[in-house]
Amino acid sequence: GTIGRNILLDQEGVITVEEALTADGESPARLDVLTRDIARPITSGFGATGCAKSCFTTDDHDDSNLQARDGELYVTPGDVAVEVGSWDELQAAFGNPPASGSIGLKNDVTADDDDVSLSIDDEKSLTLDLRGYTINRNLTESEGSDGHVIEVYGDSSATIVDSAGTGTITGGYADNGGGLYVHGGSSLVLKGVAVIGNSADSDGGGVYSLGTLNADGCSIVRNRADDNGGGIYAESDASLDLSRANVSSNTARNEGGGLDVRCPTARLLQCSVNNNRSSDDDGGGFNVDRSDLLLTLEQTEVNDNYSGGGHRGGGIFLNDGRVDVKGGSLSQNSAETGGAIFNNECAVTISGATLSGNVANEHGGGAITNGGSLQLSDCIVDRNSAPGDGGAIYSNDQDYVTATNCSFTNNESTMSSGGALCTDCATTLTNCTFTNNKAHNNGGAICIHGDTTIDGGTISGNTATEYGGGVLTNHEGTLRLLGRTSDLTITGNSCSL
Repeated sequence: GTIGRNILLDQEGVITVEEALTADGESPARLDVLTRDIARPITSGFGATGCAKSCFTTDDHDDSNLQARDGELYVTPGDVAVEVGSWDELQAAFGNPPASGSIGLKNDVTADDDDVSLSIDDEKSLTLDLRGYTINRNLTESEGSDGHVIEVYGDSSATIVDSAGTGTITGGYADNGGGLYVHGGSSLVLKGVAVIGNSADSDGGGVYSLGTLNADGCSIVRNRADDNGGGIYAESDASLDLSRANVSSNTARNEGGGLDVRCPTARLLQCSVNNNRSSDDDGGGFNVDRSDLLLTLEQTEVNDNYSGGGHRGGGIFLNDGRVDVKGGSLSQNSAETGGAIFNNECAVTISGATLSGNVANEHGGGAITNGGSLQLSDCIVDRNSAPGDGGAIYSNDQDYVTATNCSFTNNESTMSSGGALCTDCATTLTNCTFTNNKAHNNGGAICIHGDTTIDGGTISGNTATEYGGGVLTNHEGTLRLLGRTSDLTITGNSCSL
């Protein structure tokens, strides 16, 4: 089987091959390898073992940049039409890109103090191959509107690839878009590129986009914004499409530590949005804020993000628009309320995902605080906690909550009610399981303040310190118990009063 992007060789690092790599004696195992030193082989003993090139990749599935020579295996950079080795040469190539073929780096390129942004305009098109090297703007303080590393405008299009796997864009410091700035009507495609260590006085520490941004196999890491969108900021008529991207360890002082999304469409497929921070405002991982926006997350991790300063939505803050989550995980996120998601009168749909280990530090909704519509199906909701109502999910009196074929286990309201779920709105639970949840006050599994229907499923082994070991319904709510979809079992719950 494939082991994806799991080995990075630093300077002089090699893989010693003792015998041919196979999986179960049949198809070759594939090790995905990146190297910081493409002049050296990535293997030692490759030729003596009869190992095939197909045992290695440089991009999860691609071995086209690997070459066996002199008995060992090397990563080879792609062929280019124009080679450049200085900032001046790179700037000239941006201004007059080749009619065919790509521009390629032949070494690391670092800007001097008097150099300006690399820019393409006038409806031009270019492809740049980093070939494992770094473009460093080398700024330690903001240069305002000229602090980007690369700027794409004038209805132009740029494709930046890295055929060797370790190419980096770094050192930008601008008012918006420290690393990359894409103007409206222009487009940028990133493939296998790392955007690391860029800063913005305002929005978009790594990337600021008003146009089309597509990224595949990229890393947007350790960028910062003094306002919004530490990693990526996208608004206006922009479109955002990320595949297999890593958006991690970015920070914003205000909203959207990882991404601030204010454009009509945004899609993330098999991405990681982890360990991002909004230090003083909402949305540690994402800030989502546009009425006609649909953010789609498919098989994407949103883990270990944090919204600081007593704010909301450690993983996702949904202020306006819709979020559709398909598979993946939202885990280990934290905020004052809504550890994984805070939904502010909008629409959230989650199917086939895991929500685990999320924490609300001050109020309810360890995993989700819902102020709009919330639909869950085939989800695992486990080990979330909050001091307020709803150890996993709290929903106020807006819209509705539905959950179908979901498992709620080991969630806890540490100082209040509804160990797993507390709702003030219309709620329908179909064939769900609630086990081993705990509430400090009432409703070990579920605390009901609105009209609620429970159709099938199991509620067992839950604990409340006061009333309603399994379910508590107060005078404001009504409870209907049905067994239409499956048998409904409520047993083995406990309370002290």
